[in-house]
Amino acid sequence: MPKEPLSFDDYAKSSLFQHLVDINSFHLLAEVPPLGRRIDPVRIDAIVSRMFEHLRGVVKGAGFFHDYELETSEEPGRFGVEYKDDRFDFSVNITDDRISLVRRGSRLRNFHKWYNALMPSASGIIEATGHILSEELKRKVEVLRSAFQFRFVIYDIEPEGAAKPVSNSVIMRKLLRGFPDDTGEMSEADHVLATMGRADVNIARWTTTPAISPQPWARSGRPTPKPVG
Repeated sequence: MPKEPLSFDDYAKSSLFQHLVDINSFHLLAEVPPLGRRIDPVRIDAIVSRMFEHLRGVVKGAGFFHDYELETSEEPGRFGVEYKDDRFDFSVNITDDRISLVRRGSRLRNFHKWYNALMPSASGIIEATGHILSEELKRKVEVLRSAFQFRFVIYDIEPEGAAKPVSNSVIMRKLLRGFPDDTGEMSEADHVLATMGRADVNIARWTTTPAISPQPWARSGRPTPKPVG
């Protein structure tokens, strides 16, 4: 029996999410063999039309309100289908070597509701898109590896018991062993730390497992999603 998903109020009790209100963006990335940069426009139309029909069923199954908000999209180097609902928007995009499911920034509460509703279908979306590509391009297109990216913007961090904000480089010292000095070498020297402004890190973990687990929010003992970036 599937585990009952945590409510947002229960999930937000964790020490990290008590202070997070918004999410900057979410990406589910599936890497595929290069498709080639010149796909016939007629084939692109056929691909996005079939994606549209598949996603219409997904949107209805997720309990979203307006399947008529689905639209096909195409621009140089990218094509796909967008769902332009004001609360549950997302897009499925195809580029030369990647299928991606993307959601723009929103309130974390809305993201939690969207995630629990749509992500049980995530593996099916990626697999169906790969199958459509295989049939329309007349060659096998399979997922080589996949990754989740949860991006948050965090600012005005204050230590407990103090009113003065802490610079992000102080926080990042807990993750990084030093910062680049004038020669580009990583250093923990005092003069390097004293001249640090902002430090950002981007972490991506790829898996070669084709199956995409859709339930990190569920009460199942699996790891909860970690912010990236």
